[in-house]
Amino acid sequence: MNAQYRALMQNEPVAGLLGGVLGDREHQRALPVFFHYFDFCNEQAFLREKRRIRKTTWKEWRDGMEENLRGPAFARAWTEIVARMPESFDEIPRLSAPKPPQGQVGPRAP
Repeated sequence: MNAQYRALMQNEPVAGLLGGVLGDREHQRALPVFFHYFDFCNEQAFLREKRRIRKTTWKEWRDGMEENLRGPAFARAWTEIVARMPESFDEIPRLSAPKPPQGQVGPRAP
């Protein structure tokens, strides 16, 4: 799982990984990578549900998911992907991205 995670993250825009905001064009190019990341998270949640991983491992994974979702690029992608495919990621616990202020596409960078 660690190798799979690292392979996914190598394709993420560095600005997104560092908590930055992606422009519309960069966001659209990165959307498939975000989709695969969320699918990976869904698989991790499925493994936890089936008791194939320990609680401590799940806590680390979940903390990482939540940390990523605090970043504007991940939050924007999560909101967009879940809106388009609301039932595709039902294994992931209800992780919620911060709500963007009115008039903004995604959360502001810290």
